[in-house]
Amino acid sequence: MTEAQLKSGEITKRLQGDRTNACYWAQQLGEMPDLYSEGDKSKTNYVYYDTPNAKWVCEDFVLTDGTPLPIGIDFTAATVTNTRTLAVDKATLCLPYELPISGFKAYTLSGTQGYAGAVRFTPVTDKLEAYKPYLLTADGTPQLGGNDIEVKAFNAAALTTTAGKYSFVGTIDGVDNAAAANAYILQSNGKFHKVTTDNLAATVPPYRAYIVRNGSQGAKEFSIILDDETTGIDGVTDDATGFSGPVYDLQGRRVADRLADAARRQLSAGAYIVGGRKVIIK
Repeated sequence: MTEAQLKSGEITKRLQGDRTNACYWAQQLGEMPDLYSEGDKSKTNYVYYDTPNAKWVCEDFVLTDGTPLPIGIDFTAATVTNTRTLAVDKATLCLPYELPISGFKAYTLSGTQGYAGAVRFTPVTDKLEAYKPYLLTADGTPQLGGNDIEVKAFNAAALTTTAGKYSFVGTIDGVDNAAAANAYILQSNGKFHKVTTDNLAATVPPYRAYIVRNGSQGAKEFSIILDDETTGIDGVTDDATGFSGPVYDLQGRRVADRLADAARRQLSAGAYIVGGRKVIIK
C-alpha cells in the first residue's frame, strides 16, 4: 500500500471491512490509520464508522485553502468548513465534496464552443459535483461549506471536462507551471491567460481549475462567454459603446469587422460575440 492510501482513509475502510457491529478502525485524514477512540470523534477531519446509521462520518471536516488533503473514503460530514475566500466576480473551483449552489452562479465547460478567442461555459443549477471543475461568479462572499455534506473519495476521472479543442481541468494537489503544458489560468481581469514556464516556482493551487487548449498552440489569452448572460443592444450605433473588435456568430464565423460599421446594420436580430462578450442585437 502507498503512503497516500494510508493517509486518505482507504486502508482504514478496508481494515474495518464488513464488520458493522461496532467501529474498530478510524483515522484523522492525513494521518495514519488507528484504532477507533470515542474521545477523538470531535477532532478535525476524524473519520469513523457510525454504527447506528451504517455509514462513515466526520463531525468536523475542514478544507484549508492551499493545502491538499488525501481522501480515499466516502463519508458524510456533519459540518464542512472551507477557509478559501473567493475573489469577487470570477473564480475557478474543484471540491472533494458535493455542494448545493447558493449565493453564487456556477458554470461548466459548454459542449458548444465556436469563437476562437473565447471559451464558452454553460450554467449549472442544482449542485456542484465532487472533483468536477467549475467556474463561479459571485457579487459577494459565497458559502463553500455547510452541514450534512457528502464528501467523496478521490475520483481522477471527474477532474477533466472536455469540449472540442478545450479541456477544463481541476486540481487537487496543485499543478506547477512546468507540468501545466499549454494551460491557461484565470487572472484578475476575468480572462484565462496562458501559463509561462519561466517562473517554475508558480503553481495552480489545490481546488482550482485551468483550461487546456488541446492539439495546437492557442492564443495568449481567452475571454469567457457565459451562456446565461447576454447584453442587449437596441440602437444601430448609439448603444455600441464598450464593444470593440470583430463580430462573430455563435458558430465562430466572422460576420463583421466592427459592431458599429455598415455591416452591423445588415445583421439579423440574434446573439453574436463581440470582443469575447455575448451580445443580443434586437
